[in-house]
Amino acid sequence: MSAFSFNAYNQNIERLSGIIVDSKGQGVPFATVALTSEGNNNRRIVLFSSSNENGIFFSKTSQ
Repeated sequence: MSAFSFNAYNQNIERLSGIIVDSKGQGVPFATVALTSEGNNNRRIVLFSSSNENGIFFSKTSQ
């Protein structure tokens, strides 16, 4: 099971970025993630995003 972390820069989250890591802290290549964020009393679904070979992903929230 992989864990992930991400940074949110403000409450009106428009962009999330982060890295998916395995239990040893190694980047997980080519993972696909989906995140949700809470903002202004509305749940916003974050689009699926595939990571690159280093496990880094970038994802924008859906409209």
